[in-house]
Amino acid sequence: DLPISIIPAEAFANDLEPEGDVIFFETAKFLGVLQNDFTNRSEVNFESELQSPILDAANTVVTATLDDGSELPSWLNFDATELTFNGTVPEPVPEVFSVMLSFTYTDPVTGEVVTYEDSLAIDPADAQALADGFVYELDLIGLAGGSGTWSAELWTGHPLPGWLEFDPNNQEFSLSGMEPDANESVARVRVAFTPDGSDTATYSIEVRIDPDKAIHSNINALFDIDPYFAAQSLNILKIADDAVVSAQESNLTPLPDWLAFDPETLSFTGTPPEKYVGTIQVRVDVGASAGTDQPAFALIRDIVIDEGLELTSEGGFTVTVFDELIDLIRPEDFYGALAIEYTARDTKGAVSEDPAIIVINVEAQPELPDANDDSFEVLEDGQIEFTLAELLANDGDDDGDS
Repeated sequence: DLPISIIPAEAFANDLEPEGDVIFFETAKFLGVLQNDFTNRSEVNFESELQSPILDAANTVVTATLDDGSELPSWLNFDATELTFNGTVPEPVPEVFSVMLSFTYTDPVTGEVVTYEDSLAIDPADAQALADGFVYELDLIGLAGGSGTWSAELWTGHPLPGWLEFDPNNQEFSLSGMEPDANESVARVRVAFTPDGSDTATYSIEVRIDPDKAIHSNINALFDIDPYFAAQSLNILKIADDAVVSAQESNLTPLPDWLAFDPETLSFTGTPPEKYVGTIQVRVDVGASAGTDQPAFALIRDIVIDEGLELTSEGGFTVTVFDELIDLIRPEDFYGALAIEYTARDTKGAVSEDPAIIVINVEAQPELPDANDDSFEVLEDGQIEFTLAELLANDGDDDGDS
Protein backbone atom coordinates (compact mmCIF):
# COMPACT_ATOMS: atom_id res chain seq x y z
CA ASP A 1 0.00 0.00 0.00
CA LEU A 2 3.03 2.28 0.08
CA PRO A 3 3.64 4.75 -2.78
CA ILE A 4 5.52 3.38 -5.80
CA SER A 5 8.55 5.45 -6.81
CA ILE A 6 10.10 5.12 -10.27
CA ILE A 7 13.65 6.39 -10.61
CA PRO A 8 15.46 7.31 -13.87
CA ALA A 9 17.72 4.24 -13.81
CA GLU A 10 14.64 2.03 -14.00
CA ALA A 11 12.75 3.97 -16.67
CA PHE A 12 15.60 5.20 -18.85
CA ALA A 13 17.71 2.01 -18.94
CA ASN A 14 16.53 1.19 -22.47
CA ASP A 15 15.99 4.79 -23.62
CA LEU A 16 18.51 6.56 -25.84
CA GLU A 17 19.76 10.13 -26.02
CA PRO A 18 21.83 10.50 -29.23
CA GLU A 19 24.01 13.29 -27.85
CA GLY A 20 24.63 11.60 -24.53
CA ASP A 21 22.77 14.22 -22.46
CA VAL A 22 21.28 13.41 -19.08
CA ILE A 23 17.53 12.91 -19.37
CA PHE A 24 14.76 13.65 -16.89
CA PHE A 25 11.07 12.99 -16.56
CA GLU A 26 8.92 15.61 -18.28
CA THR A 27 5.36 14.33 -17.94
CA ALA A 28 3.64 11.20 -16.67
CA LYS A 29 0.06 10.02 -16.45
CA PHE A 30 -1.86 6.95 -15.34
CA LEU A 31 -3.22 4.94 -18.30
CA GLY A 32 -5.19 2.21 -16.56
CA VAL A 33 -5.21 -1.24 -15.01
CA LEU A 34 -4.38 -4.19 -17.24
CA GLN A 35 -7.23 -6.61 -17.87
CA ASN A 36 -5.10 -9.14 -19.78
CA ASP A 37 -5.49 -12.71 -18.61
CA PHE A 38 -2.08 -13.90 -17.45
CA THR A 39 -3.29 -17.18 -15.92
CA ASN A 40 -2.69 -20.59 -17.48
CA ARG A 41 0.27 -19.40 -19.52
CA SER A 42 1.30 -21.42 -22.56
CA GLU A 43 4.90 -22.30 -23.33
CA VAL A 44 6.77 -19.86 -25.55
CA ASN A 45 8.84 -21.37 -28.36
CA PHE A 46 10.83 -18.81 -30.34
CA GLU A 47 13.11 -20.26 -33.02
CA SER A 48 15.92 -18.47 -34.84
CA GLU A 49 17.35 -21.39 -36.82
CA LEU A 50 16.23 -21.85 -40.41
CA GLN A 51 15.14 -25.47 -40.64
CA SER A 52 15.58 -25.89 -44.39
CA PRO A 53 16.54 -23.84 -47.47
CA ILE A 54 13.34 -25.10 -49.12
CA LEU A 55 10.89 -22.29 -48.43
CA ASP A 56 8.58 -22.87 -51.38
CA ALA A 57 8.71 -26.55 -52.31
CA ALA A 58 6.44 -26.14 -55.34
CA ASN A 59 8.89 -23.75 -56.99
CA THR A 60 12.21 -25.16 -55.76
CA VAL A 61 14.36 -27.86 -57.35
CA VAL A 62 17.07 -29.55 -55.28
CA THR A 63 20.03 -31.43 -56.75
CA ALA A 64 23.12 -33.06 -55.29
CA THR A 65 26.45 -33.63 -57.05
CA LEU A 66 30.04 -34.15 -56.13
CA ASP A 67 31.97 -30.98 -55.41
CA ASP A 68 33.33 -30.90 -58.96
CA GLY A 69 29.85 -31.10 -60.47
CA SER A 70 29.98 -34.79 -61.40
CA GLU A 71 27.32 -37.30 -60.41
CA LEU A 72 27.17 -38.95 -56.99
CA PRO A 73 28.68 -42.45 -56.77
CA SER A 74 26.20 -45.16 -57.72
CA TRP A 75 26.04 -46.58 -54.18
CA LEU A 76 24.91 -43.22 -52.67
CA ASN A 77 21.26 -42.18 -52.89
CA PHE A 78 19.89 -38.69 -52.28
CA ASP A 79 16.32 -37.90 -51.19
CA ALA A 80 15.60 -34.34 -52.36
CA THR A 81 12.46 -34.11 -50.24
CA GLU A 82 13.94 -35.20 -46.92
CA LEU A 83 17.46 -33.91 -47.76
CA THR A 84 19.01 -37.20 -46.71
CA PHE A 85 21.80 -39.38 -48.09
CA ASN A 86 21.87 -43.15 -47.68
CA GLY A 87 23.48 -46.18 -49.19
CA THR A 88 25.54 -49.29 -48.61
CA VAL A 89 29.23 -48.43 -48.44
CA PRO A 90 31.35 -50.55 -50.82
CA GLU A 91 34.69 -52.23 -50.15
CA PRO A 92 37.28 -50.86 -50.00
CA VAL A 93 35.77 -47.96 -48.05
CA PRO A 94 36.20 -44.68 -50.00
CA GLU A 95 37.84 -41.61 -48.51
CA VAL A 96 35.81 -38.68 -47.20
CA PHE A 97 34.42 -36.61 -50.08
CA SER A 98 32.42 -33.40 -50.50
CA VAL A 99 28.93 -33.09 -51.91
CA MET A 100 27.39 -29.92 -53.32
CA LEU A 101 23.70 -29.25 -52.75
CA SER A 102 21.97 -26.80 -55.09
CA PHE A 103 18.59 -25.23 -54.29
CA THR A 104 17.11 -23.48 -57.33
CA TYR A 105 14.06 -21.28 -56.86
CA THR A 106 11.93 -19.90 -59.69
CA ASP A 107 9.77 -16.92 -58.81
CA PRO A 108 6.25 -17.87 -59.93
CA VAL A 109 5.41 -14.24 -60.77
CA THR A 110 8.56 -12.81 -62.34
CA GLY A 111 10.18 -16.03 -63.55
CA GLU A 112 13.47 -14.98 -61.89
CA VAL A 113 15.74 -17.96 -61.16
CA VAL A 114 18.10 -17.89 -58.16
CA THR A 115 20.23 -20.62 -56.60
CA TYR A 116 21.67 -21.28 -53.16
CA GLU A 117 24.55 -23.75 -52.86
CA ASP A 118 26.02 -25.45 -49.82
CA SER A 119 28.57 -28.22 -49.44
CA LEU A 120 28.90 -30.96 -46.87
CA ALA A 121 31.31 -33.79 -46.20
CA ILE A 122 30.29 -37.44 -46.57
CA ASP A 123 32.31 -39.89 -44.51
CA PRO A 124 31.88 -43.44 -45.88
CA ALA A 125 33.62 -44.78 -42.79
CA ASP A 126 30.42 -43.98 -40.86
CA ALA A 127 28.52 -46.81 -42.52
CA GLN A 128 25.77 -46.84 -39.88
CA ALA A 129 24.89 -43.17 -40.45
CA LEU A 130 24.64 -43.76 -44.18
CA ALA A 131 22.56 -46.88 -43.65
CA ASP A 132 20.14 -44.97 -41.40
CA GLY A 133 20.12 -41.87 -43.59
CA PHE A 134 22.57 -38.96 -43.21
CA VAL A 135 20.55 -35.74 -42.83
CA TYR A 136 21.70 -32.41 -44.25
CA GLU A 137 21.63 -29.79 -41.49
CA LEU A 138 21.47 -26.08 -42.15
CA ASP A 139 23.50 -23.71 -39.95
CA LEU A 140 21.64 -20.52 -40.77
CA ILE A 141 19.62 -17.96 -38.85
CA GLY A 142 16.57 -16.87 -40.81
CA LEU A 143 15.58 -13.20 -40.52
CA ALA A 144 12.98 -10.93 -42.05
CA GLY A 145 14.05 -9.63 -45.45
CA GLY A 146 12.40 -7.95 -48.37
CA SER A 147 12.11 -4.18 -48.61
CA GLY A 148 13.27 -2.17 -45.64
CA THR A 149 15.91 0.21 -44.30
CA TRP A 150 19.45 -0.50 -43.12
CA SER A 151 21.20 1.77 -40.62
CA ALA A 152 24.20 1.70 -38.31
CA GLU A 153 25.04 3.36 -35.01
CA LEU A 154 27.03 2.68 -31.86
CA TRP A 155 25.45 0.27 -29.41
CA THR A 156 24.62 3.24 -27.18
CA GLY A 157 22.49 4.80 -29.91
CA HIS A 158 25.10 7.46 -30.68
CA PRO A 159 26.18 8.14 -34.27
CA LEU A 160 29.20 6.33 -35.70
CA PRO A 161 32.59 7.91 -34.91
CA GLY A 162 34.03 10.17 -37.61
CA TRP A 163 36.59 7.59 -38.75
CA LEU A 164 33.89 5.02 -39.61
CA GLU A 165 31.28 5.11 -42.39
CA PHE A 166 28.39 2.80 -43.29
CA ASP A 167 26.74 2.56 -46.72
CA PRO A 168 23.09 1.51 -46.15
CA ASN A 169 22.62 0.70 -49.84
CA ASN A 170 25.40 -1.91 -49.94
CA GLN A 171 25.43 -2.74 -46.21
CA GLU A 172 29.18 -2.08 -46.02
CA PHE A 173 31.50 -0.41 -43.54
CA SER A 174 34.53 1.59 -44.66
CA LEU A 175 37.10 3.91 -43.12
CA SER A 176 36.38 7.57 -43.82
CA GLY A 177 40.03 8.60 -43.87
CA MET A 178 39.64 10.65 -40.70
CA GLU A 179 42.22 9.80 -38.08
CA PRO A 180 40.75 8.26 -34.93
CA ASP A 181 41.57 9.81 -31.60
CA ALA A 182 44.67 8.59 -29.80
CA ASN A 183 43.92 5.41 -27.85
CA GLU A 184 40.45 5.20 -29.42
CA SER A 185 38.72 2.07 -28.22
CA VAL A 186 37.20 -0.63 -30.41
CA ALA A 187 33.76 0.46 -31.62
CA ARG A 188 30.75 -1.69 -30.72
CA VAL A 189 28.50 -1.09 -33.70
CA ARG A 190 24.94 -2.21 -34.34
CA VAL A 191 23.57 -2.58 -37.86
CA ALA A 192 19.77 -2.54 -37.83
CA PHE A 193 17.32 -3.68 -40.47
CA THR A 194 13.83 -2.21 -40.25
CA PRO A 195 11.44 -4.04 -42.60
CA ASP A 196 8.74 -2.04 -44.31
CA GLY A 197 5.41 -2.61 -42.65
CA SER A 198 4.55 -2.63 -38.96
CA ASP A 199 3.94 -6.38 -38.67
CA THR A 200 7.62 -7.33 -38.82
CA ALA A 201 10.02 -6.47 -36.02
CA THR A 202 13.35 -4.71 -36.39
CA TYR A 203 16.51 -6.64 -35.54
CA SER A 204 20.15 -5.60 -35.28
CA ILE A 205 23.55 -7.25 -35.62
CA GLU A 206 26.37 -6.11 -33.36
CA VAL A 207 30.02 -6.28 -34.40
CA ARG A 208 33.26 -4.79 -33.11
CA ILE A 209 35.47 -2.68 -35.38
CA ASP A 210 39.04 -1.73 -34.47
CA PRO A 211 39.93 1.83 -35.53
CA ASP A 212 43.59 0.87 -35.94
CA LYS A 213 42.98 -1.96 -38.41
CA ALA A 214 41.61 -2.27 -41.91
CA ILE A 215 38.00 -3.42 -41.95
CA HIS A 216 38.03 -7.14 -42.67
CA SER A 217 35.86 -8.23 -45.58
CA ASN A 218 34.33 -10.91 -43.36
CA ILE A 219 32.70 -8.22 -41.23
CA ASN A 220 30.89 -6.78 -44.24
CA ALA A 221 30.10 -10.30 -45.43
CA LEU A 222 27.80 -10.69 -42.41
CA PHE A 223 25.41 -8.23 -44.05
CA ASP A 224 25.51 -9.67 -47.56
CA ILE A 225 22.11 -10.25 -49.14
CA ASP A 226 21.83 -13.77 -50.56
CA PRO A 227 19.74 -13.61 -53.78
CA TYR A 228 18.06 -16.98 -53.19
CA PHE A 229 16.69 -16.05 -49.77
CA ALA A 230 16.10 -12.40 -50.67
CA ALA A 231 13.81 -13.53 -53.51
CA GLN A 232 11.71 -15.20 -50.80
CA SER A 233 11.79 -12.21 -48.41
CA LEU A 234 14.44 -13.53 -46.06
CA ASN A 235 17.86 -12.43 -44.87
CA ILE A 236 20.25 -14.97 -43.38
CA LEU A 237 23.18 -15.18 -40.99
CA LYS A 238 25.58 -18.09 -41.29
CA ILE A 239 26.95 -19.82 -38.21
CA ALA A 240 30.26 -21.64 -38.47
CA ASP A 241 30.44 -25.19 -37.13
CA ASP A 242 33.12 -24.27 -34.59
CA ALA A 243 31.42 -21.08 -33.33
CA VAL A 244 30.35 -21.02 -29.68
CA VAL A 245 26.77 -19.78 -29.32
CA SER A 246 25.14 -18.39 -26.18
CA ALA A 247 22.29 -16.05 -25.28
CA GLN A 248 21.45 -13.37 -22.73
CA GLU A 249 19.30 -10.29 -22.51
CA SER A 250 20.38 -7.41 -24.73
CA ASN A 251 21.57 -5.42 -21.71
CA LEU A 252 24.09 -8.22 -21.00
CA THR A 253 22.17 -9.66 -18.04
CA PRO A 254 21.15 -13.34 -17.78
CA LEU A 255 17.88 -14.52 -19.28
CA PRO A 256 14.98 -14.73 -16.81
CA ASP A 257 14.84 -18.00 -14.91
CA TRP A 258 11.79 -19.22 -16.82
CA LEU A 259 13.34 -18.73 -20.28
CA ALA A 260 15.91 -21.24 -21.60
CA PHE A 261 18.10 -21.09 -24.72
CA ASP A 262 19.25 -24.11 -26.74
CA PRO A 263 22.45 -23.28 -28.69
CA GLU A 264 22.00 -26.34 -30.91
CA THR A 265 18.57 -25.34 -32.24
CA LEU A 266 18.96 -21.59 -31.56
CA SER A 267 15.58 -21.64 -29.83
CA PHE A 268 14.16 -19.98 -26.74
CA THR A 269 11.56 -21.89 -24.73
CA GLY A 270 9.80 -21.42 -21.42
CA THR A 271 6.52 -20.69 -19.69
CA PRO A 272 6.12 -17.04 -18.66
CA PRO A 273 5.02 -16.19 -15.11
CA GLU A 274 1.41 -15.24 -14.43
CA LYS A 275 2.02 -11.51 -14.74
CA TYR A 276 2.77 -8.99 -17.47
CA VAL A 277 6.09 -9.62 -19.20
CA GLY A 278 5.70 -7.62 -22.42
CA THR A 279 8.72 -7.95 -24.68
CA ILE A 280 12.13 -9.37 -23.83
CA GLN A 281 14.97 -8.12 -25.98
CA VAL A 282 17.56 -10.89 -26.30
CA ARG A 283 20.96 -11.21 -27.90
CA VAL A 284 22.36 -14.38 -29.41
CA ASP A 285 26.16 -14.18 -29.17
CA VAL A 286 28.05 -16.11 -31.84
CA GLY A 287 31.78 -16.53 -31.24
CA ALA A 288 34.50 -16.09 -33.83
CA SER A 289 35.32 -19.05 -36.05
CA ALA A 290 38.88 -20.25 -36.51
CA GLY A 291 37.85 -22.52 -39.36
CA THR A 292 36.05 -19.96 -41.56
CA ASP A 293 37.53 -16.72 -40.17
CA GLN A 294 34.00 -15.46 -39.53
CA PRO A 295 34.12 -12.69 -36.89
CA ALA A 296 32.19 -12.76 -33.65
CA PHE A 297 28.81 -11.08 -33.76
CA ALA A 298 25.58 -10.79 -31.81
CA LEU A 299 22.00 -10.84 -33.06
CA ILE A 300 19.66 -8.60 -31.06
CA ARG A 301 15.93 -9.08 -31.47
CA ASP A 302 12.67 -9.04 -29.52
CA ILE A 303 10.72 -11.95 -28.10
CA VAL A 304 7.15 -10.73 -27.74
CA ILE A 305 5.36 -12.40 -24.83
CA ASP A 306 2.40 -10.05 -24.33
CA GLU A 307 1.49 -8.26 -27.54
CA GLY A 308 -1.04 -5.65 -26.41
CA LEU A 309 -2.37 -3.89 -23.33
CA GLU A 310 -6.04 -4.27 -22.45
CA LEU A 311 -6.65 -1.34 -20.11
CA THR A 312 -9.56 -0.22 -17.98
CA SER A 313 -9.87 3.03 -16.07
CA GLU A 314 -10.02 2.88 -12.30
CA GLY A 315 -10.08 5.63 -9.71
CA GLY A 316 -7.77 6.19 -6.78
CA PHE A 317 -4.51 6.46 -8.73
CA THR A 318 -2.42 9.63 -8.48
CA VAL A 319 0.79 10.32 -10.42
CA THR A 320 3.23 13.05 -9.36
CA VAL A 321 6.19 13.91 -11.61
CA PHE A 322 9.56 15.21 -10.46
CA ASP A 323 12.71 15.62 -12.58
CA GLU A 324 14.25 12.45 -11.20
CA LEU A 325 11.24 10.65 -9.77
CA ILE A 326 7.70 9.56 -10.53
CA ASP A 327 5.53 8.87 -7.48
CA LEU A 328 2.44 6.72 -7.89
CA ILE A 329 -0.25 6.48 -5.22
CA ARG A 330 -2.66 3.58 -5.69
CA PRO A 331 -5.87 2.55 -3.93
CA GLU A 332 -5.57 0.67 -0.66
CA ASP A 333 -5.12 -3.09 -1.09
CA PHE A 334 -4.69 -2.81 -4.88
CA TYR A 335 -2.66 -5.49 -6.60
CA GLY A 336 -2.31 -6.39 -10.28
CA ALA A 337 -0.69 -4.79 -13.32
CA LEU A 338 -1.05 -1.11 -14.19
CA ALA A 339 0.38 1.15 -16.87
CA ILE A 340 1.64 4.70 -16.85
CA GLU A 341 2.92 6.82 -19.74
CA TYR A 342 5.80 9.26 -19.61
CA THR A 343 7.84 11.63 -21.76
CA ALA A 344 11.49 12.53 -21.19
CA ARG A 345 13.43 15.80 -21.39
CA ASP A 346 17.17 16.32 -21.88
CA THR A 347 19.37 19.03 -20.40
CA LYS A 348 18.86 21.22 -23.50
CA GLY A 349 15.09 21.20 -23.00
CA ALA A 350 14.25 18.87 -25.89
CA VAL A 351 11.29 16.60 -25.15
CA SER A 352 10.82 13.09 -26.54
CA GLU A 353 8.56 13.05 -29.58
CA ASP A 354 6.70 9.90 -28.55
CA PRO A 355 5.78 8.81 -25.01
CA ALA A 356 6.92 5.54 -23.48
CA ILE A 357 4.88 3.15 -21.36
CA ILE A 358 5.85 1.57 -18.06
CA VAL A 359 3.94 -1.49 -16.85
CA ILE A 360 4.15 -2.13 -13.12
CA ASN A 361 3.25 -5.49 -11.61
CA VAL A 362 2.02 -5.03 -8.04
CA GLU A 363 2.27 -8.37 -6.27
CA ALA A 364 -0.35 -9.37 -3.73
CA GLN A 365 1.02 -9.35 -0.19
CA PRO A 366 -0.40 -10.96 2.94
CA GLU A 367 -2.51 -8.54 5.00
CA LEU A 368 -1.35 -7.92 8.54
CA PRO A 369 -3.77 -9.25 11.16
CA ASP A 370 -5.80 -6.68 13.10
CA ALA A 371 -5.46 -7.14 16.85
CA ASN A 372 -8.04 -5.40 19.05
CA ASP A 373 -7.88 -4.68 22.76
CA ASP A 374 -9.52 -7.08 25.18
CA SER A 375 -10.77 -6.33 28.72
CA PHE A 376 -11.71 -8.65 31.56
CA GLU A 377 -12.92 -8.07 35.13
CA VAL A 378 -11.76 -10.01 38.16
CA LEU A 379 -12.11 -9.49 41.93
CA GLU A 380 -9.06 -8.60 43.99
CA ASP A 381 -6.98 -11.69 44.73
CA GLY A 382 -9.20 -13.60 42.35
CA GLN A 383 -8.23 -15.64 39.31
CA ILE A 384 -9.38 -15.45 35.73
CA GLU A 385 -9.19 -17.97 32.93
CA PHE A 386 -9.85 -17.47 29.23
CA THR A 387 -9.20 -19.48 26.12
CA LEU A 388 -7.14 -18.45 23.12
CA ALA A 389 -10.33 -18.50 21.04
CA GLU A 390 -11.93 -15.99 23.44
CA LEU A 391 -8.88 -13.75 23.26
CA LEU A 392 -8.86 -13.77 19.45
CA ALA A 393 -12.62 -13.52 19.01
CA ASN A 394 -12.51 -9.77 18.27
CA ASP A 395 -9.31 -9.93 16.19
CA GLY A 396 -9.34 -10.37 12.43
CA ASP A 397 -7.33 -11.12 9.32
CA ASP A 398 -8.55 -9.80 5.96
CA ASP A 399 -6.96 -12.78 4.18
CA GLY A 400 -8.97 -15.20 6.34
CA ASP A 401 -5.82 -16.83 7.68
CA SER A 402 -5.87 -18.54 11.07
